[in-house]
Amino acid sequence: MTVPSLKVLEVHGAYFLHKNPLYQTVTDLVQRSGCSGSLVRLRLDENVAPGDVGQFRKFLLGCPSLEYLDVRMLEDYELASLAHHLVLPKLKILTLRWPSELAREPELRTPILQPSTLLEVVQSREQGSLQEVRLIGNYTEDNTEWNAQLNLFDFSELPQFTGGSMVSAFQLQEAVEWQKELQEKFTGIIPDLGGGRYYSKGAPANMMLHWEMHKLMRKLEELDLAGSEGLGQILVRRGVLHQLYSITHTEPGVIPGDRMYYFRKRAKDLLEKWKPVILPGYQALRHRWCYVSLASARLRCIAPTAVQDGGDSQNVEVSTWNDAVGSVDSTKPPAEASIKFAESGWF
Repeated sequence: MTVPSLKVLEVHGAYFLHKNPLYQTVTDLVQRSGCSGSLVRLRLDENVAPGDVGQFRKFLLGCPSLEYLDVRMLEDYELASLAHHLVLPKLKILTLRWPSELAREPELRTPILQPSTLLEVVQSREQGSLQEVRLIGNYTEDNTEWNAQLNLFDFSELPQFTGGSMVSAFQLQEAVEWQKELQEKFTGIIPDLGGGRYYSKGAPANMMLHWEMHKLMRKLEELDLAGSEGLGQILVRRGVLHQLYSITHTEPGVIPGDRMYYFRKRAKDLLEKWKPVILPGYQALRHRWCYVSLASARLRCIAPTAVQDGGDSQNVEVSTWNDAVGSVDSTKPPAEASIKFAESGWF
């Protein structure tokens, strides 16, 4: 099989295990087809590791036109292969996914993304095309692994990841708990098949639940962001703003207790109150954490000229605030001629 004009290749599904020779198979296909100059987007299954680091680097060097790379969370030494602008010089979006098989094979070690290595990759591409690094984890009830990974960034003392402001461990833990409570109480626990949210049958009539939701909202309303350096940025990075944004855009009558406690309006008022405090500092960042959904985040890489020039101030402000609240999943890959395979037995 040869595909000389291939631009998009996706290979992922339920039957790929970590020892599958997927990277070698894809390398052979690209070389056989002579499509290394046309391949723009590549997604490989998150359960398959690249294997030998030398082979992985050779694999990357063989795809110079790639703009979108979506693979399993890389080990530190594998990620370091990308810390050179000559490797994937046109790379725009790097997506790293936690292996889904960890739930089935608990003996496998969870990959750890070291902040210093990611910083090397980002800094090596400051004059290039890199726009985003996307981290996609596995949602669990307590999100222990995901929070542990984010803690590495928050306590790394690297200003590129902390926004230049540090907060206490207590404040950080509070933000984590607020995000979790907002998700569970206000937007449901499990996405249903129709794209909405699932609530327990008794939630609309559970007055105690409504009171707990009211107390949580009141606690957030009493926060003094102006008097707590760095807390606003933590609320962005840990998804509190995103949860409030989701509440404001929920249809009337969906959130339990909303008719009595006006949760949607209060969430909107909170965002409007916090925006003048959070936005200036956030807009000045060249590396912005954008929360998208449960166990996922984006690191937006802003070009130095974009920070200095500002462009149309109103449009820039809207775009930046959208990043802060995670309202859009920007820079989606283009629709091109592609091969997409979601099961086993391909080629």
